[in-house]
Amino acid sequence: MKRLFAMLVVALIMVLPVKAQVRFGLKGGMNLSKMTFDKNIVSSDNRAGFFVGAILYVDVPLLPGFGFDVAAIYDRKGTKMMATIDGERYEDKDYVQFLDIPINLSYKIAFTPHFGIFGSTGPQFSFNLKHDDFKTIVENRASYKLKDTHFTWNVGAGIELMKHFRVGYTYNIALGKWAEVKNDLTDTVYQGLKNDKMKGSSHQLYVVYIF
Repeated sequence: MKRLFAMLVVALIMVLPVKAQVRFGLKGGMNLSKMTFDKNIVSSDNRAGFFVGAILYVDVPLLPGFGFDVAAIYDRKGTKMMATIDGERYEDKDYVQFLDIPINLSYKIAFTPHFGIFGSTGPQFSFNLKHDDFKTIVENRASYKLKDTHFTWNVGAGIELMKHFRVGYTYNIALGKWAEVKNDLTDTVYQGLKNDKMKGSSHQLYVVYIF
């Protein structure tokens, strides 16, 4: 994944036209995240979090309306997992922290010099900053640990105002397994989690100020 990320960054630099318009901004917002498990074993609820960071927009004059953006984002997501085993309910609440590097291709339609709409999509590389040990969902029966890196895909849209503000929505789609399961027992709880995809996707609402 790290090699792929480096190749994408180099490719963006190589194709960047000399006359491209580059704009720098600050991005912040709220996210609503949910870990996905086998619902017959462990369930989860949406949990709120936040993110903040810097973003670089590049508009390509040779392709009017098209551009791309690259960002470095501190992302804190809430998690909540629940399980009911033999009539007893188990629950774990926590949060996770990532350094997100999204690289999005975008297309903007400007209705006036001060108002436009845009859509964007692209890959995101996330690096786990918390590095926790295994977290217990069910005592002595199921524990999980987030992987150090994740690969996801962004799809979003929004509006641009006064050339300095962007307000948007992004759905961040998990493409790979986010966690590994650890347990010394062989039972339906452990096997179910071990074989499950254990993905985590999120909804994001954000505001960007462009200098």
